[in-house]
This record gives sequence, C-alpha cells and structure tokens, in this order.
Amino acid sequence: MKSIFFAFFTTLFFIGGANAQITYEAAFPNIGFVYPVELQASVDDSDRFFVVEQPGRIKVFPNNTEVNPTEVDVFLNITDRVLYSNGQEIGLLGLAFHPDYDNNGYFYVYYTTDSPVAGISVRMVLSRFSVSPENPDLADPNSELVIFQFDKNQNNSNHNGGKIDFGPDGYLYISFGDGGGGNDPQQNAQNIENVFGSICRIDVDVDGSNPIESNPLLPNGNYEIPSDNPFVGVAGLDEIFAYGLRNTWKFSFDVPSGTIWGADVGQNAFEEINLIQNGNNYGWSRFEANSVANGNVTIDGEVEFPIHFYDRSQGDISITGGFIYRGTDMANLVSKYIFGDYVSGRVWSLEYNPADGSSESNLLFQTNGQFISTFGIDKNNEIYFCDYGNNAQIYRITDGETNQEAIVVDGFGQWLGLEGGDINNGEVFAVKSNSNGDVYHGGNFSQAGAVNANNIAVWNESTGWNSLGSGTNGIVNTIEIDSNGNVYIGGNFSQVDGIDANNIALWDGSSWNALATGTNGPVLAMEIDINDNLYVAGIFETIGNMTSRNIASWNGNEWSALMDTSTSQIGTNNEIRSLHIADDGILYVGGNFDEAGGNTANRIATWNGSNWSTLGDGTSGFVQAITSTSSDVYLGGNFALAGEQTVNRIVGWNMASSDWFTFGNGVNNNVNSLLHDGTHLYAAGQFDIVFDIVNDKIVNNIARWSPINGWEALGRNTDVGVDIKVNDMSFANDDMDSEKIFAVGNFSRAGTLNTDNSAIWLSENYVGEEPEEPEEDTFIYYPNPTTDILNLSELSIWTLSNRLGQVISEGRSYSIDMSTLATGLYFLRLENGKTLKIIKQ
Repeated sequence: MKSIFFAFFTTLFFIGGANAQITYEAAFPNIGFVYPVELQASVDDSDRFFVVEQPGRIKVFPNNTEVNPTEVDVFLNITDRVLYSNGQEIGLLGLAFHPDYDNNGYFYVYYTTDSPVAGISVRMVLSRFSVSPENPDLADPNSELVIFQFDKNQNNSNHNGGKIDFGPDGYLYISFGDGGGGNDPQQNAQNIENVFGSICRIDVDVDGSNPIESNPLLPNGNYEIPSDNPFVGVAGLDEIFAYGLRNTWKFSFDVPSGTIWGADVGQNAFEEINLIQNGNNYGWSRFEANSVANGNVTIDGEVEFPIHFYDRSQGDISITGGFIYRGTDMANLVSKYIFGDYVSGRVWSLEYNPADGSSESNLLFQTNGQFISTFGIDKNNEIYFCDYGNNAQIYRITDGETNQEAIVVDGFGQWLGLEGGDINNGEVFAVKSNSNGDVYHGGNFSQAGAVNANNIAVWNESTGWNSLGSGTNGIVNTIEIDSNGNVYIGGNFSQVDGIDANNIALWDGSSWNALATGTNGPVLAMEIDINDNLYVAGIFETIGNMTSRNIASWNGNEWSALMDTSTSQIGTNNEIRSLHIADDGILYVGGNFDEAGGNTANRIATWNGSNWSTLGDGTSGFVQAITSTSSDVYLGGNFALAGEQTVNRIVGWNMASSDWFTFGNGVNNNVNSLLHDGTHLYAAGQFDIVFDIVNDKIVNNIARWSPINGWEALGRNTDVGVDIKVNDMSFANDDMDSEKIFAVGNFSRAGTLNTDNSAIWLSENYVGEEPEEPEEDTFIYYPNPTTDILNLSELSIWTLSNRLGQVISEGRSYSIDMSTLATGLYFLRLENGKTLKIIKQ
C-alpha cells in the first residue's frame, strides 16, 4: 500500500482546519532581511521585532505593518568575528534576552567562529552583550563577555544547532548539533562527555545559587550548573540537559503546559518532534525517529522516541520547529503546535494528547516557494515565519484562504505506463536505461509488477519485469551502466543477492559482485567516464578501507581518493548528492559541502583529474542534480541563490563567461533530477509551480525549459505532470533517445494515467507531428465552422488532434463535444483513414 500523507495534484494547496482556513501574508511588505534565522519580539513594552541575520547582524524595527527601511536599525553587528557562509549552518544563529533585561540590559547570542585547533574549522561561542543605556535600538559590540566556547572534534561545518532561549526556570538552554557529517561519524550524540548532539542548560547568573562550572575549557567561571542537571555528580558533562539528538535547529517553551518542544532535523528518512525532558536520551544516531538508522551504534538504557515524525516521501526533508499557539486570532489552532518544513514550505498544526501519547497533524498551507528558516511570535502570541535569502521577508500566519496565483496550462507530449504492472509497494529513487531497452529501477520496494524484486528490478518493453537475483537488503539510491553493459548500484545496503557488499555492487548480466569492501556510509550518486572509471559519492569517510571523504573512483580493480595535488587534501567536508561528467571530461560534484580538496566550494565543486575547484560563489543550499551541454552547466536542488543572485532552486552556469543565469524565476520546491536534449532542459522534483517570466504555471513536479518558450508542462491538455514527486529521470537509450523519458519517484498518477512510481513520457515529436494537409477535396467540413457539437454522418471511431498533431481526445460516437476546446484548427481522423479539418470558433 502506498503511503500518502499529503497528496495534491492540480490543486496547489490542501487547506486544513475544521472551523477555519489558515493562510499567510507578508507582515512587513516594505522591508527585507539578509538570511534571517531567528525572529523575536521585544521583551519590554516597546512592541519591536528583532531579526537575527546569519552573517552576523541583529536588526530591530517597530511592529508596524507599514514600517519602512529607514525605521530598521542595526541593533548589533559582529560580522567581524562570525564565521559565516550562506546556506550553511554556520554564522550568527541564536538570540536570547535575559529575563531581567529591562533592568540589566543583557542579551545572549550564539555564533560560530574560526577554530584555532589545527584541522578543525568551527568553534561555537555563547556570549553576553549589553544594550546601550542611551539607545534601546543599539547594542555595544565591544561589551562581549564570552560565556563558553567549544571547538568541534571533526572538520564538518554543519549541525551546529544554534537555538538559545531562557526557560521558565530562568536558566539558559542551548541546542548543539551532532557536529556534522553523515550518520554522526564520531558518534557524538551518544557521547555524554561532549556537548554535541545535546541540549545544554546553564545558569548565567553567577550568584552562588548553583555550583560554578568546572569545564576545563576557557573561559572559566562565567556560568553555574543547575544542580538538577542529569550528570551533575556523575559521569557526563554537567552542562547537558538532554542528548541523543541530531540537530535540533529550533526548540520552544510552552509555559501553560510546562513542555519543551524540539524539532530534530533527520538524516535521510524522518523528521521528528520531541518533548525535551531532563536527562532523556533521544536515540540518535542509532535511531532516526523510531527506526534503526545505524545498527553498529549501541545504547545502554532507555530511549525517548519522538511524539511525532514524518517521512520524506512527499518531499518534506528539513523540519523547522515552531510554537504552541497561544494567540487569539485563530481559535481553532489554540494549544496546537505549529511547525513547518524548510524545504517544501509546508506548515502544519499538531494536536498532541499527553494522556495516551497520540498525535495528529493537519496541513495548514504550503508557501509559494518561500523557505521556512524560523518561526517567531509577537507580544500577543500570534505566529510568524521568515523566508531565507538576501532580501527575505517576514510572514504572518492568519485566518483566510490561500489564493491560487499560478495558472493552469496545456502540456506537451503524453504519459504512458509500463506494460506488465507498476511498482506499487514502495518508492523508486533511481532509473537508468541501456541500448537493449532494459530500464533498471532502484529504490525501496519489494515487488515490480508481479515479480518479487527487492529494491532493484529491470523492465523491458518486450519481456516486462525481471528481478536481479534476490536484490538487496536495503535501499538503492543510484544506478549507472558502463560501456560493457555492467550495471552498478549504490545505496544503503550491506548485502546483494546474499553477497556482502557495503552500499555498492556490480551486476555483470548474470551475477552480483562486491567492489572491494565498499563504503562505511550510504552511496547517493555515481557517474562513469568515457574510460569506464566509476565515480562514487555520498556520505562516507572510507571506501575499500581507504580514507576518501565522501567521494572516490574505481578503475575496475581498486579505489582511489580524489586528492588535490596543490593542497594534498581529498574529497569534501560534507555529503555529496549529485555527480555529472561534462563533454570535456570535467566532473561536477554537488551536495551540502563548503570545502573540496581544501578549497572553498559552496555546494558545487569541479574535479579535473588532479585539482578541485568550484563555480563562482556556489549556491545557498544543496545541489541535488547536475547536467550540461557543451557550453553550459545546469544545477538543481533546494537553494535560493547562486552567488548573490536569486534563482529559486535551478540555475545555469555559462562556461565561457563564468556567469550564472536563470530560468524564469525558478520553481517553488526541490529539483531532484535534470536532463538536457540539446534544445530543452528537463527538470523534475517536488515542485508544483514554475515561476515563468510572465506567469506562474502549474506543472506538477516535472517540466521543461527552452529559451524560446520558457517553462512548459508535460502531458496532454491540462493533465500534466505527476501527483506527488519525481526522484529521477532517464532518457531512453534506444532509437527513441531523447524523445522518450522514464520518470520515477513516489506518485500514483502521471497525467490522467494511474501508474505507481514509474512512467514514460513521450515527446510531441513521437506522439505525432502536424498531419500533412491532404488535398482539399478529401476533407469533409461537417459542419464548418463549429462552436460546440460536431455531428458525424455515422457511428465512428475517431481521434481528435490539435494543429501540432497532439492527440487531445479519442472515442467512438455519433458526435463530439468541442464546446470546451479553444478556438482554432483541429484534425479529426476517422477509422476509415479519412481526415477531417475542423475549425472551432
């Protein structure tokens, strides 16, 4: 049974709520902010908002809808000491006002800075600053008192947490991520001797009411330890309040219920919401939600599982925690937890029953392409959220209906299913075809058509579905085929057909083979060059017992790391999600890193065989898809910007000019796959809308772009795209070539066709070009012209095409209703072979 949590097709939004509809609106339309990551109302009676900008500034402005840029002040500027990179999880991240701020003027910030430790790039700092006694809109950047600081124990820039807040108990709570990388490589989250993967609690009022801290790291004596912290007097870091967390980007206190709500960003499978309690272990990195993610991690003692989680099958991949709603404007949301997904832009309410631990979420709305970096509340407890970008706005959640601004358009080509049945019991992540017409499907499934096939199967138009041995014991993420027909698969598995094969394997046409000892983490992307060298990338530190840092190459016999000859550094400092080799042999590498081979490379890097480089200033978010032509490189993912240019998840790079260029105004959600046929760029993912130059268009998760026509939908009439998401695409590698695309993902409908997770799109060139106009006397005008009903002289089987030859309707009848069709020329082909030219007025 397909698991569908939130499905929508040509309707953009599903609006929840039994008593009212919920939407959002620009709260302060005249002002914007640079990468906002935190929004807080003033704690005094001044009714102001403070916005934390990730590069190192805090802005302040009056809570007035008509506020203009001249009324926005820089409250604090510490860009001189903040380590920042847009789209990465470093920078100025947290802000908390002291409970007695009115009297002492103290506020606290959490930021990252350069680490003085060799081989470590990030230090996390918690500091206190003071507001100016003369000007409440200005703080003194020279008043910094460092409370504590920790250097990472690994060279990854992500997973720094960063939320800080004072609880009702007067203590300061701080969230720390697990230190970054994939699957917590240092197992920090289960190590109670460091802060990583935890929420800490300290007493910043050094007044003797609690024991003074004894942490050996400098500075000393600037905070105390609450005496009821779980590891006071026993083994473990005194500062820890709760642990076993991956990266709790946001948490919040609900005073009436006495609860702490934390939203923990997942690795590959689940996003979760936890009730944070003193001393609890939340299970990472053995567990992601309540599922075992890393079986090699053991836990002694109890684990607290999340009260709610969601998977990534609908394109929601990065949770942003919010607040229990305690306002008055939206009565149906009172006492419900409001949260969202940074990438998809969906926002939900969660109703939790503490008596039995049950929870139920309700989708409120989806943004029109806005990211959700943080939530905030005003003095009346009404709720807001921030977009993320270099001119990002703040939005207010309110009663009302979200207006549909995108237009419905006719598509091109048509959708077909695969003869022999669907893959209807899971999700398909990868597809690749060869010249024999074999189309390989990889993912998380156990059956293809009527064939038992564990996570890998092959389809052929002549033979239907076939399994490849007994398949794998885990997910297949990527597939590549070399010039000899050998099929490589990569994913998150330890065995294939009973053979030990850690995350990568080779099918030689009759049997499976391991590639040395494989990797120590998931493989997410592969690519093969003209010499049949295989490049493998993902989330791993070693491959074939060799240190590799997320990427390596295989020459058929052994693995090699990709070492920069200038820096002697290998690989990247974080996960890789996409690979592509251009015509000139350059390997393009995309993911969530900011360093490749010791060189700065923000989410996109190049490898020329001996050195690493990058494209400009890179992107502000993950690069998940790459393709190219002889002149341009195309990137897709979940980024808002390339360089400093707003591009919205898809962008091009001109090789000659070294400039970025856009495709209209981009798309409204993730791009997972890209193809180029020499004329059109095909993009697929979980975006419903493309932002064209003139109009926003509904395309439903797959579309194509050309400089002449802009964005175009795929499908007949307005029945375009698929109903949930596309994970991957492949051109047919046969005589159809680029006229046929195989699309796979998590969907149950393509166009009007009911098909699960795999479908074929045929271009209009294959569906049929404009018919040649026969001699005039062979046409029957009956009637000519027509405005509604076309009457036939006898019962006929017929096919109606538009002037381009695209079939728009077919049937068997005495008449054809043309009343809903646009005016213009149509061609009606009858079963006797006669073609009628019909003019619709």
